Amino acid sequence: MFACVFLSANQIMMSCKSIFFLLLFLSSCASKSFLVSCVDLEQTGYIHLSLSDHRQLNEKRYPEARKQAIHTVLYTGVAQSAGCPSLRPLLQSSEERDKFQSISNEVFSKDGRWSEFTNAIPQNQNKDKTSSYEVYSVAVALDQLRLYLEDKKILKPLNSIF
Repeated sequence: MFACVFLSANQIMMSCKSIFFLLLFLSSCASKSFLVSCVDLEQTGYIHLSLSDHRQLNEKRYPEARKQAIHTVLYTGVAQSAGCPSLRPLLQSSEERDKFQSISNEVFSKDGRWSEFTNAIPQNQNKDKTSSYEVYSVAVALDQLRLYLEDKKILKPLNSIF
């Protein structure tokens, strides 16, 4: 027939931890090993993102972190957190994403325009020595990025009706 399974609080906690780390791992794989979270949304048009990386802190990874920050703002948006409202992706429709593909190399190449839309915020190594993650802080110029996409006819201007 049916067997009833009773789990202790410790077993439930271990299961929850396993699920959390699995989700953390999967989200890291999806974003080139960066886990992205919002730190602050400024009225000046910048969003400050924190990108956690399981690799050792390396200044050479900052360009990758900055590109990932733009990719996140464009394609997935940012979840709500303390200090930040949720932010929908700039590229909402499949038509906008398709149009962006035509200029993605211009934006994301080694000498691409990505550096115009991001700033690396200096930060010491992660102070939590029990964590194996290092943290990169990046500011993305949302207003500048949006204007660039409008200029390239990928997004419609905010003040247009249709």
